[in-house]
Amino acid sequence: MPQQTFLEKFDVFLFDCDGVLWSEGEAIDGAKNVLATLRKLGKEVIFITNNTTKTVKKIQQQIFELLDYTTERENIMTAAIATAMYIKKLKQPNDKVYLIGTPGFAEIMKEHDIECVGLGYTPPLPIPQWRDYELDKDVKFIVGSYDPHFTHTKLTHVFLYMTENNARFIASNNEMYHPVQGRLIPGTLGVLAGISACTKQPPVIVGKPERFMYDVIKKRFKIKDERRVIMIGDSYDTDILFAKNCGVKTALVYSGSTGQNDLTAKEMKNINYTFDSVKDLLNDYELHDSALSQKRSTLDFNKYSKKKSRQEEKV
Repeated sequence: MPQQTFLEKFDVFLFDCDGVLWSEGEAIDGAKNVLATLRKLGKEVIFITNNTTKTVKKIQQQIFELLDYTTERENIMTAAIATAMYIKKLKQPNDKVYLIGTPGFAEIMKEHDIECVGLGYTPPLPIPQWRDYELDKDVKFIVGSYDPHFTHTKLTHVFLYMTENNARFIASNNEMYHPVQGRLIPGTLGVLAGISACTKQPPVIVGKPERFMYDVIKKRFKIKDERRVIMIGDSYDTDILFAKNCGVKTALVYSGSTGQNDLTAKEMKNINYTFDSVKDLLNDYELHDSALSQKRSTLDFNKYSKKKSRQEEKV
């Protein structure tokens, strides 16, 4: 029996986006061809990202513009969508969310009929005025994520809502850094650490590396066999550990946040495949496809030669 190619081993391909399929607004070399090949082979392709700044429509548009690939809303799962789904299961009709996040995140929450407060810039409040500050009694959830407007004033709101309103603390993800043109800036973890330090409460993490998003995907796409599912990402701490928590296979590409010398031998044991870039997913498939084409050409030539010889014998 011929050995299976990498692509033949799996039915469902979970892709992280930034650092895997694109970087700094540009498609990573070979990504377009990989997606086109997977579509030709009838594979299920699902995009799964911790990014909370973009709506599904925006991500669909980016995938099409950069990768010439059309995808359904159901094939996109973001940490913002997962957080909204998680809260929707818990909230009472009048409950609100104090959102540490972006307008894109707020739009997704609105799509799930969740009212948010706290979005955007919050002006500083003199310390004496906090004594008589009136809290919104309906705020029952705190959501922590990337927020360029996070300040001491917002931290104080969160502290009061959690200690006086008993608001639950939910986090979209706990990523330590965001890569920006070769430089790293603090990620969501910095925001979460500040809140936890004050309140002594850790958040419930909804996004990668926790498995909530995969549970939604598994039910949505009726996945039966985790051995036929692979997660392809660029971050060990989020993508690889996410796959490990979900019991699916792992592939790490070195085109994003993790370099070839960044991992320990123990961490490497959690990775099933490594590639320099996403385009290398096609290496053995293209060799196999080329070999098949060559074999078919040889068979056709031999068939033609035999037919011609028989015709010559008759003459």
